[in-house]
Amino acid sequence: MGPGALILDARRRPSLVAVRALGREGVEVAAADWDAAAPTFVSRWCRRSALLPDVDDDREAYLERLIELCRSLGSPVVIGCYDGTIEALRSRRGELEQVASVALASDEALAMAVDKQSTLDVAQALGISVPPSRTVASVSEVVEVADKFGLPLVVKPRWSWVEQPTGGWRTGPGVAWTAEDAHALIGRLLDQGASPIVQPWLSGSRDAVGIFLANDKLWAKFGVRTGRMCPMVGGSSVVRETVAIPEDIGWMAEALVREISLEGYSEVEFRRDKGGRAFLMEINPRLNAGIEVAVRAGVNIPMLLYEWAAGLPLQPRMRYRTGQRMRWLPGDVSWLLEALASPEHPDAPSRGAAVAIFLGDFFRRSGYDFWDRNDARPALLRARQLLRETLASGLSAHRNHFWISRADANVPVVRDGRAEDGRSHPTPANPEGISLGSEFSDRGGL
Repeated sequence: MGPGALILDARRRPSLVAVRALGREGVEVAAADWDAAAPTFVSRWCRRSALLPDVDDDREAYLERLIELCRSLGSPVVIGCYDGTIEALRSRRGELEQVASVALASDEALAMAVDKQSTLDVAQALGISVPPSRTVASVSEVVEVADKFGLPLVVKPRWSWVEQPTGGWRTGPGVAWTAEDAHALIGRLLDQGASPIVQPWLSGSRDAVGIFLANDKLWAKFGVRTGRMCPMVGGSSVVRETVAIPEDIGWMAEALVREISLEGYSEVEFRRDKGGRAFLMEINPRLNAGIEVAVRAGVNIPMLLYEWAAGLPLQPRMRYRTGQRMRWLPGDVSWLLEALASPEHPDAPSRGAAVAIFLGDFFRRSGYDFWDRNDARPALLRARQLLRETLASGLSAHRNHFWISRADANVPVVRDGRAEDGRSHPTPANPEGISLGSEFSDRGGL
């Protein structure tokens, strides 16, 4: 079959999807994270599990421990899904590749893909539609940008991952309704050491093309439409559905990925204006929260990543089922609360429409994140965690603090220049009683 796989970032939804997708194909899968309560650890397909130092707090300690684990496993395929993890792997890639097969595109391609401004520049040279954009260096430019683009504005970081001497944090975009809002958002990013990009807000649908490129050949290509996000701008997809690839963005996505030579999996995101014209937003060159809809539609992206990194023959996965829907229920609850609290948000429907949309989706056939009737323990554990967090926080707590964790949302709250990801303590409780220590907890051998 090939080597085993080590899936990092086990507390995150894409990691659970990868463990299940590989396990069903007969791959021996291990998972690792700093959080002993990660739902992925209780999956029936997770044969071994291990704790690592927190990559955000001490990247070097994380990498030293990871290298030790890879040696003990015998050169596994290593797959990560978090920006901080990807940057850590890149920083000592040569050492890691002596003890593991790392499922990453080349450093040159990744550097281009994670730099939003560079991505937009390449796209524009290819004739791909990009939104008017401006990288700003000072809050003094706010009035000029607001006059040029109009309001509301979207303020996003040029690089989502902000490096620090020992680690870093992920920062995300925000929407500004007024010049004062833009001033605050730009100032926050500058204070964090990020480089802000300002763009006009677009009101249309969010479409994406998932692509797997290797050896100058496409092995998978599929379309996904996002119904809602949480937070509404720049957050994780709440409802997504596989669609036939729209003709206008299919060629754009493929041309951009080929131009950058971005091998492996990537999602190319677009947003439409009120007239339906598509504009490139960014490339996401890693497994993301929406990958499960592709797997359930018949495109096993984690298996392609594994085969590619392991040097095994690749199997094309170009055909898929359209109309496959996935819903992230905790994120949808937070979306509803956000819509009710901020009906003036440009992406929010009226309060009545928001309630109708939320309730109506219970009558549509959808899969639900975490839930798999043949692997129920991760969903049950996550539900118990949410209930405990809700009771502890109280219904008066901020909606995004108790209904979704920072690991789920992948968008930080920033206070005093430091990102908070919802962690309550450095050595979390272990509600399932898994034996986890400095070495792997073995659930069947790898």
